Amino acid sequence: MLYAELLYMFFKCILTMRENVFFVLLCCGVFLCVFGCGKEEKEANDNNTFEEEFEFMELKSSTDSIRAGVQSAAIMAIAKGVGLTYKWSASGGTLVGSGSEVAFHTSVCTQGSFTIKCTVNDKRGYSDEKSVVIVSHP
Repeated sequence: MLYAELLYMFFKCILTMRENVFFVLLCCGVFLCVFGCGKEEKEANDNNTFEEEFEFMELKSSTDSIRAGVQSAAIMAIAKGVGLTYKWSASGGTLVGSGSEVAFHTSVCTQGSFTIKCTVNDKRGYSDEKSVVIVSHP
């Protein structure tokens, strides 16, 4: 109702001052800035609809090779979003940890190339998967 009253007063003002074109243009500009700009942004923020977009930027490993049974590699998922969850898997060896960072190691007898995958999901259902390869050698 407030907007309707303000709109009525605005147009009444314009009609009584129609001789002054500059004044009319100034009134239009002020009206649009005050009542047109920012309304959608405020409503969207009040409804919590603007959330950080989901993005899985990178899967980083501290090294691309380890000594079997001796060394481990730290692997970190770099992602942004709301309510992120992480699911890790490896084609061999052992993963220790959870969340955005895990450690990968192998036993002395386990050597070769291993693929470590991480799937990241956000609370809205978006998902992405990335992988790194680590070589385990004697």
